[in-house]
This record gives sequence, C-alpha cells and structure tokens, in this order.
Amino acid sequence: MPEIRFRAVEPADADLLFTTENDEDSWGDSDLIAPLSRNILRSYAENYTSDPIRDGQLRLIAEDYNSGEVVGILDFYQLELLHRHSFLAIYVLPSYRRQGYAYEILQRGRHYAYNRLGLHTLAAKILSDNTLSHRLFLKADYKKCGTLPSWHFANGTLTDVDLFVLPL
Repeated sequence: MPEIRFRAVEPADADLLFTTENDEDSWGDSDLIAPLSRNILRSYAENYTSDPIRDGQLRLIAEDYNSGEVVGILDFYQLELLHRHSFLAIYVLPSYRRQGYAYEILQRGRHYAYNRLGLHTLAAKILSDNTLSHRLFLKADYKKCGTLPSWHFANGTLTDVDLFVLPL
C-alpha cells in the first residue's frame, strides 16, 4: 500500500491545478462547466491561505511519501467547523490511479479531519453510475445514506447523486 503525506497548495502548483481542474474526463463528476484559466489558477495558488474557518474549504496536495511526487488532491469543501462536518472530494492523477493512492488519500484525510480539524462527520456526493468511487468509499467505511434524484446535469442528462457519510 502506498504512503502519502499532505502539504499546502504552493504557488508552484498552478500548473498542477490547471491540469486537474481542466481534466475533461472529470468534468462529468464536478460542477465545472467551463475551463479555468491558467491566470485564475496561478492567482489562486499564489494567494492560497489554507484558512478553513474563513474559506469554508481546505485543499491539500497529496504526495507519495517516498518519492515526493504529487499523486493527487484532497478537498474539504462546505467545511463547517462549528457543526464539525465537511464534504470531501479527491482527485488522483491519471498515472497514479488503480495503485491504492485514492484509498490512502481517503484514510489520511479521515485522520486529518478528525485530528487536525476536529470534525465529527465526513460526506461525499458521488454520481450514482460511478461504481469505482462507490466501491472505494465503501471500502473506506463510508455508508450510502441516500440518493438525490436527477441532481447532477452533465453531458445532456440528469443523473442521480448518492450521498456517502462517515462518522469519525
């Protein structure tokens, strides 16, 4: 099983963010409807404060512990420290998929959420037809707790979104 570590977003990550945010293969799973400019993402990376209280989100870069190579990104969003919960999303770079990194990011994210952020619950919204993500989150002890019918519009169709929850 690979080992990862998290670090903050750095200005040098602007190109990484440009690549991941504009990965058209992932647009169907996201709320992005248009490409983001390199300039916008450079500004974001240069001004990133990692203040989850003010921003309501926290983005962490996942690196392979041994090589230091960036393998993915973990986002805590709609992060509510008062209510001690957050949604999360992960992105694994294509060359690191199906190697255990996604599971490791979820596991490390779980510990980070509990130990660093003091969260009580994590949740994820996953398209109903995304069976790989369903299996991943179930393996990581998330429980499917409901479905939002016809919730997500992509590629000309409305798709159900399943909610997964993990009490910490």
